[in-house]
Amino acid sequence: MYESKLLFSKGDIVDKIKIDNSREKEMNVVVSEDISYIQNKSQTTEVTHKLEYGPLVPPISSKDVIGHLAIYRDGNNIASYPLYLENDVHVLSFVEKLYNYLKLLT
Repeated sequence: MYESKLLFSKGDIVDKIKIDNSREKEMNVVVSEDISYIQNKSQTTEVTHKLEYGPLVPPISSKDVIGHLAIYRDGNNIASYPLYLENDVHVLSFVEKLYNYLKLLT
């Protein structure tokens, strides 16, 4: 007999990341769909997941795929789902960069 196991629901925050040169200090990483896998009830296999990101250079839209969530069963990749930012990321202006730099000096 098999059963479906839910790992994450649509919109769940799976990670928080910092992106250099952005106005936002920390961004939520979310999934855009329910993420589940099929498990044999009589077997006890280990299921893990890993977050893999591409280069993160602002500006980034919340509609842009920023990486993937890979699901592994007993060390074998069984599925991969796209990752998104919860909100858009805006690049720092020159004045904002200068201000942040001067704050570091004081």
